[in-house]
Amino acid sequence: MLIVNQYKVIPIKDKNKKAQLDSLELNCSKVPYIRINRDAPTRDPYTGFRYAGAPIPQSIEGKDFKEIKIEIGYFDVETLALQPDEIKIENVFVEEINYWEYTNAEEGKGHCYKFHLRGEDGGKFIYEHDGSIKTFLGTILKKINKEIESGISFSEINIHFFKECSLDWEWDIHHKYFNPYNSILSMVYNCKLERKETFHSPYGSNYGITIDLESPYMYNPYVFWLFSKSIKDLKFVTKGKNRKYTGLVMSLPKYIEEELGLGDVIHPDYKNHVELDILSNIVLNYNEDFCRQAWKKLTPTWESNKYITPKISSELYNQYCIFRNMKCWHYIDGQYRVGRDDYEWDEDTYAIPVLGGCKISEKVLDAINRELKINFQYQEESQRYYFRVCGESETIAGMAKRRGGEISNENTISQILKIMLAEGV
Repeated sequence: MLIVNQYKVIPIKDKNKKAQLDSLELNCSKVPYIRINRDAPTRDPYTGFRYAGAPIPQSIEGKDFKEIKIEIGYFDVETLALQPDEIKIENVFVEEINYWEYTNAEEGKGHCYKFHLRGEDGGKFIYEHDGSIKTFLGTILKKINKEIESGISFSEINIHFFKECSLDWEWDIHHKYFNPYNSILSMVYNCKLERKETFHSPYGSNYGITIDLESPYMYNPYVFWLFSKSIKDLKFVTKGKNRKYTGLVMSLPKYIEEELGLGDVIHPDYKNHVELDILSNIVLNYNEDFCRQAWKKLTPTWESNKYITPKISSELYNQYCIFRNMKCWHYIDGQYRVGRDDYEWDEDTYAIPVLGGCKISEKVLDAINRELKINFQYQEESQRYYFRVCGESETIAGMAKRRGGEISNENTISQILKIMLAEGV
């Protein structure tokens, strides 16, 4: 049996219970307990306790599960009597705890706990946890209660945030500094597409594209809302440590619909079209404050904001495809000087090849050079648009040398797209 004293989990052995309780100096007559049945040959590797339970007769998704309901309630420290019931720890009721053990051909054996939780406002959710009961109570539930005390109601809590905290002990630190906007852009640029026949009818088949956006972080209701403006049947799927948004893209230009009838291959141009559709929505509507608030809180305050619907013209699509081929490099270069300190500077280079004779329009080029304060120029001999910018030179104590290489162009392309949308391209 385990005694729960606020967030501390204290094992109580069957012998000498009274003496063990007296040594804890508990300040209440009844304390929550978790009772483990030790009759079955199943052992939890995290706590060492053994659990009882009969295998479920059916197989779910190819996994053989065993589910055990763990007894919880209150323990009277005077009479040593047990009263099975839901337990309350500060602002949260634990209605039930289930232990699941499974065997999977891909992942091997594993287990998890399912904590059925309820708040004082009536909100409910099930928290699945593959660590120990001690970790859940001492870390996760403690964080949840802290957020409730700060003013967030239980029903508004984004439970995925606390799951992420349990997976990454440094989450509280790096969450403070990471750039969610760049993370969302990266998800879109690296999305996976697959052709799908959505239904049959007497008049033929309807084709669409399934889209997977791998999430480097967790479910965020604001990000979900943004994606749902471009993606139908959107879902957030978790499997182990893998998390992704999945959905269906059905709004297609006519020439793309014709391409879909040719086979299962996704044409590169179509990926550009999907990116452009989603990115246009993001660059016009993204709000940093809403995104950060939504990590912990589900309340959709952003829906009251005016939503701007992007207008994607054929000219915008063509110009976007040109910029999608852009390469970016960042170097730290320098000048070696005998007998004196060397000079060193930062250097950024951008190059856009002209493929198939497709050039950037003068209107777009002028707007980008003006807004970003750069100077893209067309080089006839190389058939490319090229720009290089160098930072100020600084003296260094040591030998200067050139280092660096190709870098991601995602943020630069999103800046360019925002300018083109503002210009009404």
